[in-house]
Amino acid sequence: MRCEHLVVWQRAVELVTRVYRDVEVARGESDLVRQMRSAAVSIASNIAEGCQREGDAEFAHFLSIACGSCAEVECQLRLGKRIGALRGRTLPDIIVLSQEVGWMLRALGRRVRSGNSR
Repeated sequence: MRCEHLVVWQRAVELVTRVYRDVEVARGESDLVRQMRSAAVSIASNIAEGCQREGDAEFAHFLSIACGSCAEVECQLRLGKRIGALRGRTLPDIIVLSQEVGWMLRALGRRVRSGNSR
């Protein structure tokens, strides 16, 4: 299976793009942003890696890791906004996108674990 065909992978790539392009960073907050960007990239990367694994159990494992990274991104976006480290007009939209990707990952993970994915 090619990950590019999965809508969740496409949305995860959109999330990475939005995190890099649209999140405005307050001065001196590079550590938070570096961690958030890394976690965002990890979402799409783990979906891609899981797609290339042989069995559903391995695929589900990588989807679970991607889901954890997605929760990390959402948390960092919310914390960054709250403490004033992150800003931008579209920040609320990016938070919603991270939630959507998380929902999609959990739904796909359930399908994969039940044997209805491939």
